Amino acid sequence: MRANMILRSGCMTRLARVRVKGTLFSFRKLALYALMLLSLAGCKSEKSPDQPTVIGTPPRTAYLGVEYYYNFGAYGGDAILGYSLTNAPPWLGLEDTSNKARQGIIMRGVPGVTGGGRGSADLGNAKSVNLTTTDGQRLGVQPFDIEIIGNQASLSAARLQEGKVSETVEGAGEGEICAMPKMGKGRHRFTYNTYNEDGSFNATADAEVDTRSVLIKVLLDQPSVQTTKIAFEIKSDYDPSRCDGNAVAPNKACEFSVANRSLAQIDQDVVLVGNMSGESGPSPLPVPDYIQVIDNRSGVITLDRGITECFIRLEVVDDNFSEPSESFAVELKEVRQGLVELGDNGKGITEDVLIADNAPQVSFFTSNELTSSALNEGSIGTYIAKLDRGGKSEDDEDEDENEDEDSNDNDDNAPLGGTYKVRLGNDTETATASDADFRFVKIVEGQKEEITELVFPDGVDELTFIVEAIDDSASPPMSEDPAGDGRFNDDEMITVSPDVFFQDGREFYAGVGGTLKLWINEQKEFLVAGSDDMGLTPNDIAVGDAGRLFIASQFVDSVGKHFARIDIYDRFGAFEQSVDIATNSTTPAMPKIAFRQRKVSIANSPTFRNEVAIAFNTTGSTGGVANLGGSDTGVVLLRRDAGEPQYTQIWATQVGSAGDDSVKGIDINLTGSVFLSGETRGVWNDNAANAGGVDAYVQRIDTQTSQEGAVTGALAWTKQVGSTRDDTVVSLALQGSTPFSIGYTAGKVGFDAPLGSDDIFFFGSTGSEDIEPDIHQVGSAKSEKFNDADAVGSTFWMIGAARHSYMSGFDADSDVVLNTGADTAQDRGFILTYGQDGSYDSALTLSGQDSASLRFDSGAAFAQDYVIGGVTDGWFTDPDSSGNTGGLAFTRIKRELVVVFDPAEEIPEDATSQEPTPITRADLTDVARYQVVSSAQAPQSTQVIAMTSYKSAESYALVSEQMGGKTIYGVYILNGDVEWLNTD
Repeated sequence: MRANMILRSGCMTRLARVRVKGTLFSFRKLALYALMLLSLAGCKSEKSPDQPTVIGTPPRTAYLGVEYYYNFGAYGGDAILGYSLTNAPPWLGLEDTSNKARQGIIMRGVPGVTGGGRGSADLGNAKSVNLTTTDGQRLGVQPFDIEIIGNQASLSAARLQEGKVSETVEGAGEGEICAMPKMGKGRHRFTYNTYNEDGSFNATADAEVDTRSVLIKVLLDQPSVQTTKIAFEIKSDYDPSRCDGNAVAPNKACEFSVANRSLAQIDQDVVLVGNMSGESGPSPLPVPDYIQVIDNRSGVITLDRGITECFIRLEVVDDNFSEPSESFAVELKEVRQGLVELGDNGKGITEDVLIADNAPQVSFFTSNELTSSALNEGSIGTYIAKLDRGGKSEDDEDEDENEDEDSNDNDDNAPLGGTYKVRLGNDTETATASDADFRFVKIVEGQKEEITELVFPDGVDELTFIVEAIDDSASPPMSEDPAGDGRFNDDEMITVSPDVFFQDGREFYAGVGGTLKLWINEQKEFLVAGSDDMGLTPNDIAVGDAGRLFIASQFVDSVGKHFARIDIYDRFGAFEQSVDIATNSTTPAMPKIAFRQRKVSIANSPTFRNEVAIAFNTTGSTGGVANLGGSDTGVVLLRRDAGEPQYTQIWATQVGSAGDDSVKGIDINLTGSVFLSGETRGVWNDNAANAGGVDAYVQRIDTQTSQEGAVTGALAWTKQVGSTRDDTVVSLALQGSTPFSIGYTAGKVGFDAPLGSDDIFFFGSTGSEDIEPDIHQVGSAKSEKFNDADAVGSTFWMIGAARHSYMSGFDADSDVVLNTGADTAQDRGFILTYGQDGSYDSALTLSGQDSASLRFDSGAAFAQDYVIGGVTDGWFTDPDSSGNTGGLAFTRIKRELVVVFDPAEEIPEDATSQEPTPITRADLTDVARYQVVSSAQAPQSTQVIAMTSYKSAESYALVSEQMGGKTIYGVYILNGDVEWLNTD
């Protein structure tokens, strides 16, 4: 039975027509009754049946060789609808019969195949194709366009690992994916060149080694209705005739030239099929049915109809050579059968593939397993080489327990055995030291003998070696002139590394794991920076500009005038320049100093600009600025551009409030702005009021040049915060252009409630009037008075001494929090770290041996770690036989993220996993310690006044010590292991 009835706005527009077994019944009485009801409801007229209408929008894109299909719907008309297709491409048509289940029609075709098999002639645009439907009286038309494009092939390859089989592809052998080929070990024999020590050709040799099967995916955009055959080739840009220097092939400088050494050699590094991998070989890897092998680098792949993903199986040669990652390419060159396109122009598809080496790797360390340090010129140092033979980690082994028994044959996961060598070298791309500056030696019967290699026997993975820094101070090369500005006018740096250019092409040498940076220190004499007898009191230090040392001191002249002074020493410790600044004050200057090197353009030529800024306290007037009330801050900027002989003053100024101000920290950013942090009892001009007692402030001073060319230092802004108590500012930490003031308080700074008797606070500001300073008050229920602070990356470090310990713990929500231990009788050195957002990070407490006291005075960022100096009255390291005790204590602290578990976490019995929740937190570790045993009469009076660091080379500590009842100020230079260098 077929019924047609359409209601429009509640009106019946035509009679119900019911066809039953071919007979038409017209129920006129019922119709008249219905019309009467409709007229009562407000229906006044009939409408014509709906226009025949096609429903649906066909795909606008068709692919060559791929079925194009669409099932249209339709409605309307006064009879069964008929359909026709006009202006259609030859390959497209309608099914012979209409869809009897409902109004509609199916349209289908295969571009390039149906309609005469025109192939690529069907590519292009079919415009204004019309599907027409009619009930015999009226027409409905659906116009549409079709773009016919090629079915593109492509390649996909993961990074390959020598010695490792590609993973099984999920779904292989099902649906549109080819079956997996057999994977695992193969075997291959090849001939290679051997070379003499000087790189000249020696002879050829044969190698027979295992291979590992790997996969390159061949992909089609769409499933083709035809079988496709594509010719492919593996290839490389390696060219044995491209040589370094004047070498002529065959030569090691050709085979492993700069242009060639990162390129794979076909047949030696990768092959299509190993020449011993056949079905009758020792390691059979039968060729998959869909691959036709032409030679060891080319073949044809067949993709059956309906397949969109298939595999080219290659074999990566697992040789015994240490190599960098090497690249080759797979190219789809030609379509031998089917309607598939290779690129937009049909000229081929290429995929670059990288092979990572699996040879053992050697890494170099200091005795404390650090990767940067220094030694004195003319001295020797002993270091460690560690061989990583590969093999699986414990995590890998855990994963293996979950693998299927039928997983691929990655069975070479045990560490590589046998003897491996390392040719010791210096990575000249990163190093500044040359071969004339150092050598590798061993001690034989008390004598130094030069060595070139380390040999790791089977089962030995760690060796020591010695580096000697050759003393050329009697006749230093011109390149080391400390007055110069070149790359080599600095402490030379050795980058201990395998000599890869020697090792290339030689069997059983270890590759590069990690390098060791060793700086050669040429300031070997202890520097006395001041003393009671000299009348000079140093207060701060900075290092920069090719290793120059800047010491900020204060003194009083013979008539009682107070001065600040900058003494400048070159990297050999020779005095270069002194700048005296009259403070015109009745109180000590207590100067702070900062250095910054930045790149600027002068007359359109880039150059290095070296700037030194000093800030000091004054009750007088300096820089042509009248005293603003109480104690102000004087600021002076010095500059030396590359090529200039010495530092000259650029500007001097004085800033202050109406109350007493005291500068506590200074720095310069990369745009040349000077930033200060300090304490004030007054009110700075853009702050409403003093919070009470001593407040904290940060401010910026800019260099300005007038139209007349006068250069001045101008105060840009100041931000002041505080509590109702006296707040103590300890340091300034500069993050880009945002200065942070760091200190402690017994009051409430900002909105955070006090936690203990003395809390840590810090705040930063960009100077914006619209943004209030971001203030944080943190700590424990005890006192957090500390002695120094700095930033390492985005983490703030605070150090000091306390008679209790600090450690990380967990709160009720399993969040990491700061905990404290029981009180102790002796001071202990502590380190606390916090994020810039006030979040707790980590804590560490250290003590001397046998309950000796330990106090941390000052610290400095060093190569992402933190170097700290302090004082102990006992032993911080293992005791020696000197009979003395106490003295300076230095340590290097490393911060690392670790995964821990809250031991108090309760896991519900119905939980999906009974494993505790992993929590990532920071962990602090002292990785190196050093002690300078004191011969002073009162070692407890020793103090580390200030510390700074230079690159990843050395740390500098300004120290005061009591000798014979007088105070002497000296500069200690430490290497990355915090060992004292300038001991002469």
